[in-house]
Amino acid sequence: MSQPVLTLDSDDLAAVLSLRTPRRIFFSPKIDLFDAGRPTSEIDAAFGLMWANLLQDRGPQHTFFLLTRHPERMRAYLSGDHTEAWAMATFESVKIKDRERLRDALLRTARQPHPRIAVGVPVEDQQSAQTLIPRLLETPAALRWINVEPAVGPIDLDQWIEPRLHCSACGSAYGLDSADADGKNPFGPDRCVCCATERCMSATWGKDAARGAPDEIPLEEWDRGYRLHWVRACGEMGERARPSHPDWMRSLRDQCARAQIPFHFSGWGSWRPICQGESDWYASLYRSRRRARNPEDQSAIDNVWGKRCAVPQAVLHRDGRHHFDLLEPGAWGSATGAVLAFQTLRKPQWLLLDGMRHQAYPD
Repeated sequence: MSQPVLTLDSDDLAAVLSLRTPRRIFFSPKIDLFDAGRPTSEIDAAFGLMWANLLQDRGPQHTFFLLTRHPERMRAYLSGDHTEAWAMATFESVKIKDRERLRDALLRTARQPHPRIAVGVPVEDQQSAQTLIPRLLETPAALRWINVEPAVGPIDLDQWIEPRLHCSACGSAYGLDSADADGKNPFGPDRCVCCATERCMSATWGKDAARGAPDEIPLEEWDRGYRLHWVRACGEMGERARPSHPDWMRSLRDQCARAQIPFHFSGWGSWRPICQGESDWYASLYRSRRRARNPEDQSAIDNVWGKRCAVPQAVLHRDGRHHFDLLEPGAWGSATGAVLAFQTLRKPQWLLLDGMRHQAYPD
């Protein structure tokens, strides 16, 4: 059964302890726990309350999703030992009968990352990915994710989500798409597909994956660190929103599918490509240039006078150089991936990507 999603718009984490059903709790973009102006004591209190929820015997256990634009501070903070501060914050803030037991349990178990506390960074394009994702991967955590909102350019995630397999016997290297994978083992059996030697395979990560990552790791260790575990993507909202090319979203979806990690598409935002929806979904965006007078037929008038689009339009290119003048030279050039899009501020958010809903979450 899918857990309900809750966005926390205030710093009052203690309120979630009273919830009776498990939730996926996202910190609002307004709440950046690792903002430079936030005292360390507030971070301690937040983590103490999250651990209090996760260690309680009664009541639901939530999953917490943190997002920060300051991965350097997050890495430095989580690389230290704050269990004493978390335990103290729990003891002082949680008004329950067994809070001493809860504090003792936290002191015993909180020295390792919890799989229900996910840490992430916002990414918009390849440049921000190259800057922020390596810092995220260097952060001690059991679950790491990125929020691609808005997508303003293509992003290649392969080096952070999909290792290359290396054979120590023959020296061959190949991606997961060449492995003889099955439902239980995405790497396939521990046997080289080139020389058929067994027990010779290791996973080699991209050079930019994480400075702390080893060059090669055993296959059984591949999912325990040094990789992303979830990707969420969405278009931008608002009058000044920047459009997202559909190929960027398709690429993220396909990369995640290839690496067998969950992908969540949260909608196109204010700009919707013409190819995303029913064949004539955009017809209502056009208005007649002249209204018919009795007894004139409106369709006949439209055939003569035509219609005009009542909302802003743009021709989207794969490289991010969009054209808001549809007649501008080069707008419809070949090999540009040109796609017409409409800014539909008042239309319902379109949540489908190529006609399918993608709303997977990490386990």
